[in-house]
Amino acid sequence: MTVLIKRLAFITALSLLLLLFSGCETSGDGIASLPWEEYDTLISNARAEADTTVREAYLHEAEDMLMDTGCISPLYYQSDIYLMSEGVTGVYSSSIGSKYFMYANVSGEDTLNTAFCGSVSSIDPAFATTVAEMSLVVNLFAGLYTYDSDGNLTTQLAQFTDVSDDGLVYTFTIKEGLLWSDGTSLGASDIAYSWRRLADSSTGSEYAYLLDVIALDEDDSLMIESDETDLILTVTLSAPCSYFLELCAFPALYAVKQSEIEYADGYTDYYGNVIDIDAWTIGTGFAVSGAYSVSSNADGTYALSKNENFIDAENVTLSSLSITVSSDSESLYSLYQTGEIAFLGSVSSELLEEDDSSENNADENKSISQTGVAEGEIYRDELQSVYFLALNFNSDIYNGMTAEDAKLLRQAILLYIDRELIVDELTGEDEEIATSLIPSMTSDGSEGIYKKNDSRYTYSDTTSRGYYSTSTEENRERAREIIASLGLDEDGDGVLDSSITLTYLTLKTSLNIEIAQSIQQDLSMLGIIVQVSAVDKTVYDFEQSIFNYDIIAAEAFACYDDALTFLERWITDAPLNYTGLGSEIVEENENAY
Repeated sequence: MTVLIKRLAFITALSLLLLLFSGCETSGDGIASLPWEEYDTLISNARAEADTTVREAYLHEAEDMLMDTGCISPLYYQSDIYLMSEGVTGVYSSSIGSKYFMYANVSGEDTLNTAFCGSVSSIDPAFATTVAEMSLVVNLFAGLYTYDSDGNLTTQLAQFTDVSDDGLVYTFTIKEGLLWSDGTSLGASDIAYSWRRLADSSTGSEYAYLLDVIALDEDDSLMIESDETDLILTVTLSAPCSYFLELCAFPALYAVKQSEIEYADGYTDYYGNVIDIDAWTIGTGFAVSGAYSVSSNADGTYALSKNENFIDAENVTLSSLSITVSSDSESLYSLYQTGEIAFLGSVSSELLEEDDSSENNADENKSISQTGVAEGEIYRDELQSVYFLALNFNSDIYNGMTAEDAKLLRQAILLYIDRELIVDELTGEDEEIATSLIPSMTSDGSEGIYKKNDSRYTYSDTTSRGYYSTSTEENRERAREIIASLGLDEDGDGVLDSSITLTYLTLKTSLNIEIAQSIQQDLSMLGIIVQVSAVDKTVYDFEQSIFNYDIIAAEAFACYDDALTFLERWITDAPLNYTGLGSEIVEENENAY
């Protein structure tokens, strides 16, 4: 399935969404509607509010409203496990798991062979979503800002930045002498193009909403200007934004070259209509702004060569880098054990059988366990990321129900899931059960922690600091009470009188499938039949874009360190709003069900 089909399907599906703001009643024999204007307003207010106390109150109110719908079930906060041979040093990660290889060293070698368990559907910065894709992007492209090995924000293409007293105008001075990998000049106008492309709805990027913080001029264009020298980029925001420089380090905002994109084979048809928005990344040799360029791409292996025109090329230590991405994790694990690859990312814990004699050591960044795998080490990085389930608000299982009853049914379904088993037996004991959508260490926007009970806010479950207990039995007791209150368990045996069938969409990896099977077994005890659809990422993205599921398993990671990044994805018609909240798929969309 081509990227074109995926993008067109997404745009077509969105064009068929009908906004509902008619109150919490049933739509005849159809799906109960839910006004979502209030949520959109809360997010808009949080974006614009300068008072951090008021802003945090908006965010908590929005999260309360979202969780009350019963459409969201956070399962666990994620960490990233990867294997790295002892001879490799200098590799580091961002809080979303992107791996930076440009400053790595390999004992006696000038190249590093790496791999990731997973799949790649695009290495275009506008579309990269997985750890593997993001890792390719941060090594191929560059942004105004990036992160150093200590996790600190630092300039990359920018020399320095001035911010106006009111916090609305950012003036970036670009470093002189910047070049694309093909030797042509790279300047402020290229950044402006990259950001406008990202924000353009016709591009179809999931990250377009990130640039909503930028003000619009009279023709609804982003207020971004480059000067005649092409060294000054001026950006005007609609409201002060404490995390704006962090956005400038997010891979989706990295620099891409206009001519490479718009003159690539397959970009347009004979009549000039765009048919594949990221056709330019399919081949090799395209101009990039980062430390490496693609010299070959075959069978899921990207061979990268050092970009001598990169702004920091003198400090890039390896002349070549190989990145293989495959869903066959066992084969990749074997390659690591035999030493054919020296780094293996996105490893699931079930692949690893640690020796009883393992010694646990810790430094300030990660815990390390020595194992018998190719004399290597296991690394675990804590991520600002949550693995969650989303229930499709527009699922036809709610036909004829009142909005309140549909909400309660959703809550009961999600409460019945055994999160303890998922964490203890499937993901590894180092993961943390998620009781809210926001990871534990996420900032509240004022140098504090968002997820805590204090004088300003207290979670409904004070012990777990979330919306439900970490005890499976306590949650299931609540679920059974809800089912009984709805009159769906007349004989009182804790099982629905009439079974419900749900379609469960997930990515085709061993861990995702095991989690799906665990949930399938859990819900069967409630009288719910779960049909699991485990697919590769291209199909997953397509099915998600037309809401072809009742439940979808997904992950959300921080685009910046603030609770807002996990909440703004659920505004009406946002591409990442997997619940469909605020919208209804009309009957004419035959692809939806």
